[in-house]
Amino acid sequence: MPSKKKTVAVVLGILGALAIILSVFMIGFTLRPQLSDLVIRQIMTVVFTPVAMFGVTGIFIGIGLLQERPQARRSMFVLSVIVAVAAIPVGVLINTAFEKGAPAKIAKKRVTWPMYGGIAPSPEQQAADTKFIESAIAKHGDRVSAATAVAMEGWSAMDKGEPDASMARFNEAWLLNPGGFEPYWGFGVLLGMQGDLDGSIEMLSKSVAIQNDNARVIGDLAFSHGLRGNKKASAGGDASDDYEKAADLFRKAHGLDSTYEKAYSNSAVINFYQGKYAEAWNDVNRARELGGNTLDPSFLEALKTKAPDPR
Repeated sequence: MPSKKKTVAVVLGILGALAIILSVFMIGFTLRPQLSDLVIRQIMTVVFTPVAMFGVTGIFIGIGLLQERPQARRSMFVLSVIVAVAAIPVGVLINTAFEKGAPAKIAKKRVTWPMYGGIAPSPEQQAADTKFIESAIAKHGDRVSAATAVAMEGWSAMDKGEPDASMARFNEAWLLNPGGFEPYWGFGVLLGMQGDLDGSIEMLSKSVAIQNDNARVIGDLAFSHGLRGNKKASAGGDASDDYEKAADLFRKAHGLDSTYEKAYSNSAVINFYQGKYAEAWNDVNRARELGGNTLDPSFLEALKTKAPDPR
């Protein structure tokens, strides 16, 4: 067999294998709910079909080129054509399946992502939102008062360990009053609980920009900066900016409200991460003076292994 034909066969086989591997990654990508809104699913599905088709047909053609017997070569070529033709209805079926399941997925994402995930409401959702706003205003008097009341429901759901319900309430508060600080505060805390520290800092910063004298919001922003700093340091990165920002914000929170215990207990954790054990104990003792209800016993035990309790 001429070497040129072998080369073409090998190249087709390699490209086909790479295309199949890429197709597998595409499937995994579309199944990740945090990345897979309707547009991404449709794009990936449309791309998946031709890529997978090229991968399989490329391998079959490559194998066919390596066959010495003409009948075997023809068989491989026929198989490649069959695969190419079959890929069209398969792609249509996959698209149809995604589109059937998309409305429910989008409805869930819209409710459980901050600011409804940036997804425009359907006509049905628009009507429901309008009805909710009218009902909330009738109950609480105006949009601002209604937003505050609904945000309180969001905090209550968070305390009960119901993050989806909490996010839904903060979204409703945002719908009522997008210029208020409470929704962004709630979004920021929930995102921080989910480990999305960049998103948490973004939302909490918006809340602070609206109300820059609230010690509780500022303290939560400080904590998210400190947690992001620890995450960077644990990965071998430079955490100095986040740690400095956290320290500045904690100082501001303490100055605004010296009786806000949680700011001291959270500051103790961030000082612990930085190896500042004396400062951590100072924060712990101040939190104790205020009741000590926000101090985690497991954290105190960890701190004792680094430095003795000065009490």
